[in-house]
Amino acid sequence: SKGLFGAVDVGGSACWWDYGQLKWYQKYCLRMRDSDDEAQLMRKFYDIPLGTQASSCGASLDGASCVSKCNIGSGSITGSVLMDVDAECVEADDAILVGVSAGGKVVAPKGAIVYNVTAPGDLILTEKDVQVGVFDTKGTMKLMRSASDVDGGKAWKKTVNGNAESFEAVYKANLTTDVSVVEKASRETHEEIRGDRKKKGLLFGLPPLIVAGGGLA
Repeated sequence: SKGLFGAVDVGGSACWWDYGQLKWYQKYCLRMRDSDDEAQLMRKFYDIPLGTQASSCGASLDGASCVSKCNIGSGSITGSVLMDVDAECVEADDAILVGVSAGGKVVAPKGAIVYNVTAPGDLILTEKDVQVGVFDTKGTMKLMRSASDVDGGKAWKKTVNGNAESFEAVYKANLTTDVSVVEKASRETHEEIRGDRKKKGLLFGLPPLIVAGGGLA
């Protein structure tokens, strides 16, 4: 016989990580940095250790940051969580960066959150800045801005932080969007930015060209 859907008592000692609101997303992403039992359990559950994992990271890194599947040329990362970030330089402090591709420098100070954003050049944020990329089926990104202390529920119908549309308007415009098509198109845009950065690095990383006994830098 088939069972029925219902509540399941998982006990009072179970962990509960809620990512449904921005403040909780920030809280529980940054829990990855901590040293207590719950943080250790979280890192084990997500299979993401402190330090670097499957990354090429030329940035200095403190002992309370998680950097996974990143390609970063230089910079400084303290108390931050980074996943799938590709940039020439990253300066991050108490920040969260997920799915970020930048042709130049990324500066993410305290409280900053960047999610699914591409930038052909530098990506400079200020404290508590939140930037999220919303892509269409052609890979074109609409940048939505907020702040880590903005209540998205109360601001749902409002245009905040210089956005052209409200969060509600963007949500409704994408109700019938094929997310699998968008995912493929956005990935291609990320890879284009990353490919251009790689080509630029190879160009400037070549040794001087010797022509008729002279050196061309």
